[in-house]
Amino acid sequence: MKTLLIFRSSPMLDTALQEGLDLALVMALMEQPVSILLQEAAVHMLSAAQAPVQGRRHLGKLLASLPLYGIERLYLSPSPQFPVQVEAPWQIVDAAMVAQLWQEHDEVWLW
Repeated sequence: MKTLLIFRSSPMLDTALQEGLDLALVMALMEQPVSILLQEAAVHMLSAAQAPVQGRRHLGKLLASLPLYGIERLYLSPSPQFPVQVEAPWQIVDAAMVAQLWQEHDEVWLW
């Protein structure tokens, strides 16, 4: 079963994004195919300048470690409000590709 985890909310609001990334790591360790898509305010997790909230892990560093766990299908759908520069393995996708990702996966979880 292929799972797509979509993150949209700001990483500064609460621990939901951290918990979602923890879920992705658990799924990968159980050898379940998982893909990650960052949209809207969640794209800030990729910013190197994004400082972690006191008492929380640095989500940018956690995202950078995902390929070490076999999570290599990493997508980003930035908007003009949240421009970002990305490096491999992140792929920028447009609205048509986002729709295709929804169709390719058996489960889609949103944060």
